[in-house]
Amino acid sequence: MAKKRLLKSIPGSSVSLSSQDKLQTQLQTLLEQQKYRQALDAIQKAQRSQPDVKFTPSEAEIWLLRGKQEVDEGEFKLAEKSLNRSLELGLTGEPYYWLAKSLVALDRLDDAIALIRSVFEDGSLPKDYSVCYAKLLLLKGDVEAVEQLLKKQSKRFPAAQQHWIRGVLALKTDDPEAALTSFQKVKQPVTPGDRPIVWQVYTQQLLGEWDAAALRLGLGMQTQTMWSFAPSRPTYTQHPIFSGSLCCNTLRQDIRR
Repeated sequence: MAKKRLLKSIPGSSVSLSSQDKLQTQLQTLLEQQKYRQALDAIQKAQRSQPDVKFTPSEAEIWLLRGKQEVDEGEFKLAEKSLNRSLELGLTGEPYYWLAKSLVALDRLDDAIALIRSVFEDGSLPKDYSVCYAKLLLLKGDVEAVEQLLKKQSKRFPAAQQHWIRGVLALKTDDPEAALTSFQKVKQPVTPGDRPIVWQVYTQQLLGEWDAAALRLGLGMQTQTMWSFAPSRPTYTQHPIFSGSLCCNTLRQDIRR
């Protein structure tokens, strides 16, 4: 990761080693503290008097780190500016994913789709983030487009992403058994911060497998005892992730995470 990369002196610069080392040490401290705005300010200040000063990670990478931090803090308009700046400075790939998340959070779904479609089609969207395109299309309700992606461009999606997409498509066709089979093959998040377990638990709920869902949530089992019977809809189904239209809400939450 960029923020963990050690800053080092770069030979061949006309900037004195002492000045360059001082800047790099300052940047390293600020990056370790996740003070990305201050790090960028330090770079801009140094560049005014020393235009050829060298440092790592690059300015574009630091703008990406700042944008991701702003996404996590819910500052989506600021994140949009930071991530666009990262792209302007030549960074490709990952910034597109975080920029799309910001646009979705700002209720600009069509803009997010247009952005991701363009980089998906020209191949500049990293394969690890390909599923973002499918998620956006599902949010739009364009199931047919997702089906065509899976049919004609399945190699663009890693196996875990294909299983997730098949699971969601199975839910759309009222086939929870097939959906659960697909979701159980997803062992890790398909995009940063999403929660594969939620899809499994939701599908188990559709199938009436309440105890299995409870175990997945770490809530134990509610089974028949000599004193009482377990209710048909156990109280743990009132967990916040089950409120409203879970399939749509969870999808939106997973994209925003």
